[in-house]
Amino acid sequence: MAELGQTSDPISLVPGSVGDVQAIVELCARRSRVARQAAETVGRKKNIDDWVGQSADAYTARVTQVATAWSDADEALARVGAAMRAYASALAGAQARAATAIEGWDYARSLQRTEQTAGAELPGFVEPFSGAWPLVFAGGADTTPPRTSAEAFATADSWLAEGRTWVADAARTATAAVAAATAVLRADSGSVWASASAALGSGPVTPATALSVLKSLRGDDLTSLLSARPDLAALLSQASPADVASWWSGLDGGQQEALVHAAPAAIGNLGGVAYRARDEANRIVLDQAIADAKRSPLDKSEQIAALEALKKSAQSHTLVSVVLDEPPLAQVAVGDLDAARNVSFIVPGMNSNVAGDMATYVDAAKQLQYAQRRAGGGELGDYAVIAWLGYHPPTNDMPVDVAFNGKAEAGAPALSKDLTSMAAVHEASGIPASVSVIAHSYGTDVAALALTDAHADHVVLLGSAGVDNQVDNVADLNVPPGQVFASQARHDGWAPVGQITSYVVLDGRVDPTATSFGAREFSSEAGIAPGGETLRAVDKHGPFGDGSETFSYFDANTTAQFNTALATTGRGVEVIVDQPLTESDLIGPHHSSGSNEYPVGWNGIR
Repeated sequence: MAELGQTSDPISLVPGSVGDVQAIVELCARRSRVARQAAETVGRKKNIDDWVGQSADAYTARVTQVATAWSDADEALARVGAAMRAYASALAGAQARAATAIEGWDYARSLQRTEQTAGAELPGFVEPFSGAWPLVFAGGADTTPPRTSAEAFATADSWLAEGRTWVADAARTATAAVAAATAVLRADSGSVWASASAALGSGPVTPATALSVLKSLRGDDLTSLLSARPDLAALLSQASPADVASWWSGLDGGQQEALVHAAPAAIGNLGGVAYRARDEANRIVLDQAIADAKRSPLDKSEQIAALEALKKSAQSHTLVSVVLDEPPLAQVAVGDLDAARNVSFIVPGMNSNVAGDMATYVDAAKQLQYAQRRAGGGELGDYAVIAWLGYHPPTNDMPVDVAFNGKAEAGAPALSKDLTSMAAVHEASGIPASVSVIAHSYGTDVAALALTDAHADHVVLLGSAGVDNQVDNVADLNVPPGQVFASQARHDGWAPVGQITSYVVLDGRVDPTATSFGAREFSSEAGIAPGGETLRAVDKHGPFGDGSETFSYFDANTTAQFNTALATTGRGVEVIVDQPLTESDLIGPHHSSGSNEYPVGWNGIR
């Protein structure tokens, strides 16, 4: 379970799905009605006219016993439904309180930065910004903005603790109701359900218990259990990627297929599950989401356009993740993530979105895969690249966000978990893989924060808008020495703006190309590859040029892409450090055709 300061997702602070609990409430209501009707139907048949004697008495006793069992089941299910309804209400309230606590924590951090520059208490000139303190929430507590960061942090912690107490109290009540119902129902249940019920026990179910119980069942039984207990699928997300990977690799094909189809929303984004299975599950989720959006009475045109663009972009590729936010988030990979021995994550910057950019980033991933194969040798199948549009970046609608770290802090935990999940899958399969992160612009802030927690073998930071100053230098990153690279083109006019603006708003960031940061800087200017081919200069912030007149960091036939391929295939010592060419140099025997394909040359591989 996450704590304040580690996530911007209230569900990570107070785990659980209100929707899944409500589904259990509805299921209990339906089954309660069935039990009540069965009790009434059987009860009407306990006496048969003109039949008397010992046999008739035995029949009446047995029918009465069955009717009573159905009646007891009705009452038990009704009690469970009521307890789960109360639990759903408590969970919803607690998650809302957690969201308020996150706002309070963010305010406290901003206040702390202000204190570091202006003194130990909120100065008068910052008073107008106190509106960032949460003003309205249930309970009528004092909402006066705190004057110190210590007070703000303490208040946010108390809000979260209060919400968690609500859930714990409701969970105890629900657990008791479920235990009582289990005692009533277990005697007449089938062997599979009885064993599953016994394994789940009467107390709170842990992720480890859910994994164990699901592993013990087969095909149809798995489907039936997940239909009756959707909370078990939701609980899997709380298991570590390493535990999930070990569990998934121990399932047979029938079990895996049953899980994909019974709980696609859970399996599709579950770190530790093989990516082939995640792709299959996510396509089910995506198709259903498109159908639901088209049936919605609300205007879902933008969401439909984004989801359909994602479906088109993912054709013939791996749909790694789908998050049905509005706008949605997603990841699409080029190559076989389960079999590849070199995997890269492309992390984009400001204004990137699924609707308008996924296709372009998938193409960039494809071009990088080709370049890496040329640099590293081997087969194309040894390489896979993920277009990771897995966070909500700053946009032109709120451009000031680019000067703050908030969006990066919100996105970093997701990238961190995805990096950890990749390592877990390959550890479980026994196929080692080198993992790289290639980030651009504001995405470099996301990557740097993620790598304070997760590990990568190589990191490339391109056109950085600056990284959070809690990352002082490369020593703060979980990356091997000498494997952090950075580049900023001379004609990139926007990267310095993010770095400078962040200082103005008291949210200072670090330039990763600065000597003090310790990254290995390489050139993004025009150059000549060892094979004699001309490499184009980056002449805009990008991340993409127009393909003929302008070029940026992710375009093919650029020095930036050439160096990125070397850096991410273990050939970082060979990157071009500084080889600027003049315009006349580009009009010579090495002038390239401008094609998106490298000519035969460096490394001797087309």
